[in-house]
Amino acid sequence: MTYLGGVFQDGKLVIDVSAGPAQIDALRSGYGKASPFPNMVIDNFLSPELTERLSDNFPPPALASVSRISQHQYLKRGYRPLSLGEHPSAELLKAFNSKPVIALMEALTGHQNLVADPDFVGGGFHEIERGGHLDVHTDFNLHPQMRLIRRINLIIFLNREWDQDWGGALELWPSDMRACAVSVLPIFNRAVIFDTGKMCFHGHPAPLKLPKGLTRRSMALYFYSAQTAADNDVGTATNWRNRPEQSTLASKWMLRARRAWRAIGN
Repeated sequence: MTYLGGVFQDGKLVIDVSAGPAQIDALRSGYGKASPFPNMVIDNFLSPELTERLSDNFPPPALASVSRISQHQYLKRGYRPLSLGEHPSAELLKAFNSKPVIALMEALTGHQNLVADPDFVGGGFHEIERGGHLDVHTDFNLHPQMRLIRRINLIIFLNREWDQDWGGALELWPSDMRACAVSVLPIFNRAVIFDTGKMCFHGHPAPLKLPKGLTRRSMALYFYSAQTAADNDVGTATNWRNRPEQSTLASKWMLRARRAWRAIGN
C-alpha cells in the first residue's frame, strides 16, 4: 500500500495522499496502543517513483550541513536545505513540508494542528558510514526558533539493499532500558512514525557492519504543535542513554578505538 505519491507540476513536486480512510483509521488505532510508546511501521510508504527520485538525488557528502564524530553519534552526516543550494534534494525535502503530508501525519497519529519545520533543525537527509552509530536517546522537544513542541518523527529509509547482519536497525526502548522493545530494519521505502517525548528512547547504538562504499541513508521529518499546560520538561537538548551493557568509560574507549580504526583506512 502506498500512502504518499508525488508528481511534478510546473517544475515543482506536488505530494498527494493515496491511502484510503479505512487503512488510515486502522493504523491510527494501533498507533496509540503500541509499545514502548506510540509508533507505527509502514512498508511501501511512498510511490516507487518518488522513492527512486529521493534515492537517486540523495545529496553528496560535500553538501553536508553537519558531520558528527562524537561519543554518542559517530560518522553521521546531516543534510538540510540551507547547505544543499540548487541540488535537487533541497526541493524534495521542502515538498515533504506540504499540507497533504501534515494532514496525513495528523490522521495517522491523532496529533492535531501540526506544523512542519521550515528549517529542518536536526532533520533532513541523514547518512551514517560503516562503523558509525547513534546511541539511544530522546530528542530535543522544543524548537529553538519557533518555540513549538515536537510531537512526532517521520523517518523514511532509502537503502536499496540491506542485510540484517549489517545491523543498523532502528531500536525503540522503554525508559527503564531493560530491553529493546521494537527493532526496525532500515529497508528501502519503509517508514517509521513515532511520538517524541522525554520517555521516547530510540537509536541504533551498535556500530554498522556495512560493506565498503555503502552507508545507512534516511530522510527525517519532524512535526510540531503549540505548547500546552501539559507540556513540561521541555528543552533543546538531546537526552542520551546507555544500553544496559554499556558504561560511560567503555563508550569512551570504544570511540577512541573507532577513530583509530578509521584513521588507518578500514
